[in-house]
Amino acid sequence: DFGLILPGTQLIDDEIISRLEAGAIGKAEEAFDAENEALNDTRRFYLVGYTVCQYYLDQYTMSNLKDHRGQHVKVDLIATFLPSEVVESLYTTMNKIGLEVASITLEPIAAINAAIPENLRLLNLALVDIGAGTSDIACTSGSVTGYTMATVAGDEITEAIMKEYLVDFETAERIKARIPLEDELTFSNILGIQQSVSQAQILQSIQHTSSLLCKEIADKILEINGGAPSALFLAG
Repeated sequence: DFGLILPGTQLIDDEIISRLEAGAIGKAEEAFDAENEALNDTRRFYLVGYTVCQYYLDQYTMSNLKDHRGQHVKVDLIATFLPSEVVESLYTTMNKIGLEVASITLEPIAAINAAIPENLRLLNLALVDIGAGTSDIACTSGSVTGYTMATVAGDEITEAIMKEYLVDFETAERIKARIPLEDELTFSNILGIQQSVSQAQILQSIQHTSSLLCKEIADKILEINGGAPSALFLAG
């Protein structure tokens, strides 16, 4: 958190809010750098996104400071930093295809802004965006309270199908997508042999991997939320 004491009671405008948030980000960066230094981590990191958890005006909690009057303002926020090689790789890719990066944020920040309206964030909710390589997680309880990532996602399910039925990655992806749509799926394995497998058989073959994925996601949610949320949204 970070606070400012203003010279007398005054109207809170965008400039004051910007100063407040910049101060909080600076404080977070100092703490982050000190933690990395203690771990002998010499990598460079970039700030890629932040979310305000709570504003305070003269000790009272506020969802928005603008156009209110007061003297003592404070903000709690979550700032996220990524290694420089990750960010620079993104910029390099954009340059190669002739595009320019206008702004950058984290997947869970983008997902929660798109999927959960602000008025619903008063509830204790968790949103999981299950991608190919990672599952991005955001939790809310009055405001966004935390972000994290599980390093297991859809590719693990695809790989389980590949191993079980001896198919290539693209075929396994098609099988995975068709599981809820068809009672029986027909495909050819890498030897050219055609197989017909029931929906129940495929679900059985991925049950162990699915359970591991669910456990990893659940553990991450419990870690950042401090317990089970009231509701869970899954996307991907």
